[in-house]
Amino acid sequence: MRFKFCGEGDCPDWVLLQINALSRMSSVKMKILCQTVAKSLVENELDFEKVKKLTADAKLELDDIKTSLLAIAFIIESSTRYNTSDAALSNELQQIGLPHEHSQAICKVYNEHSPKIAACLIEKSLRTSKLQQAAARAHAHHYHLTLDVWRASQPTTHHVTLSKQQMAFLINELKTVKSQMAQLQNEI
Repeated sequence: MRFKFCGEGDCPDWVLLQINALSRMSSVKMKILCQTVAKSLVENELDFEKVKKLTADAKLELDDIKTSLLAIAFIIESSTRYNTSDAALSNELQQIGLPHEHSQAICKVYNEHSPKIAACLIEKSLRTSKLQQAAARAHAHHYHLTLDVWRASQPTTHHVTLSKQQMAFLINELKTVKSQMAQLQNEI
């Protein structure tokens, strides 16, 4: 089956295997566990002692606890990545065997934390470089550009000198690209 929260792909088998373990918990504890996982996705810290206390009633092995945490993190992060609606997410989680109350608990946490998680995903996305600042100075027969570029290894500054004709061409090209990007954004 194809699932929206998986990017219109199949749900990974390891997530499907954890549905049974997650179903053994109460829906209230499931919501608290999901909040803990969502918080860890944003802050990169997980209170594992709290998780152990929450999962004690379900009598889960240590490996099951860890994979359950990963399954919840996958569901929330993947749903955020693919901008899945809460109704679709709840429906799909029930299709893979999660009880309705548990699905609702995940959806409430997803709705609450998805903007923060999306911001973190954008921040963590693979980037080789990023333009930090650009400055231009006009001289009698040319323009001097200074470009500050952030790179994963180190920030760098580039100095470029352009003729008036080159600068006019560059400005025209940038305007064309900007309009194409706006057009693509409207299509999405």
